[in-house]
Amino acid sequence: SEEEKEVMLKEIHHRVKNNLQVVDSLLRIQAIEVADPRVDRVLKEAQGRIRAMAMVHEHMYRNSGGASAGLQHHFEQLARNILVAHGAHDRISIRVQAPLPSFGTDTMMPLTLLVNELCTNAVKHAFPSRESGRITIGVRKAEEGYELSFSDDGVGTPVEGPNLNGERPFGMQLVHMLAEQLNGELRQHQGTGTTICLTFAPEPTQMRLAS
Repeated sequence: SEEEKEVMLKEIHHRVKNNLQVVDSLLRIQAIEVADPRVDRVLKEAQGRIRAMAMVHEHMYRNSGGASAGLQHHFEQLARNILVAHGAHDRISIRVQAPLPSFGTDTMMPLTLLVNELCTNAVKHAFPSRESGRITIGVRKAEEGYELSFSDDGVGTPVEGPNLNGERPFGMQLVHMLAEQLNGELRQHQGTGTTICLTFAPEPTQMRLAS
């Protein structure tokens, strides 16, 4: 029955979330034994991505079987986690403007990971030697699908240009891969700070209503 399918799906999301939390804990323990700062950085970045994935499964678990929080609450929680993880909650503010219901898992996962990469990159690089900074995340309905907008008032962190080795950094490679997965078009606007827009079309499944 549909009710049994909902219960089973809810249980799957719950178990996957718990398994991802175990992986996160294992990486944290491993990082304690690492002396190389470069390896430590890579492990912590991996932890951030795993936590973002776990958040999606927690979000879908809570949404199963009825109405619940939409994108606004989901991305506010993601933003808080990123700021706390980098010890930046007292100097950087993140404002979310996403008064929309939740998407299905096939859209929520790449969208969450993409926002996680952009926010993490900004927190780490956009505000050097600055006592404060501001990041804004927005998701709105567009003509053909939806539009994600991301901006900060920092020094500007390009998503198109290569690094010193002539290659795009891994985080930005991941952003472009996730944009493709969302059938999206990524654009960066010139000006003060960083402004990135992504127009995308989610999978053709009915969105769950937010309470």
